[in-house]
Amino acid sequence: MASYLAKEVQLARRHEEILSQRSVLLQQMENHLGNKETEKTWQAQAADAAYKRNAALLNDIEAVEKKLQARAHQLPHPDIVKLETVYWASVEESLPKWEQFLLGRAQTPVGFKKMNPIKQNVKQRK
Repeated sequence: MASYLAKEVQLARRHEEILSQRSVLLQQMENHLGNKETEKTWQAQAADAAYKRNAALLNDIEAVEKKLQARAHQLPHPDIVKLETVYWASVEESLPKWEQFLLGRAQTPVGFKKMNPIKQNVKQRK
């Protein structure tokens, strides 16, 4: 009977160890599930924040695009129009002088100094 009693005590201890391990494993599993749910919640919040941020950026880009399109359709400043007109009048006025030169049929027009290639290199480096 003593051997049965010893065996019973040994089995009771083993049972307590198993219950203890089970309790530890259950606690770890609960913690792990809690961490997973926390992580899932955090990811959902991050995704929502990213969606809102992207939507705001898209709205800002569209607003800027509309402003740029409106600005592109506006007339340029009168001073710029005047400068362009004077420039093109000057080009049209001097074009006959340069036309033959540009076609390679004549020398440079009067009033234009032909620069020495060495001096051109020096001026370009400055």
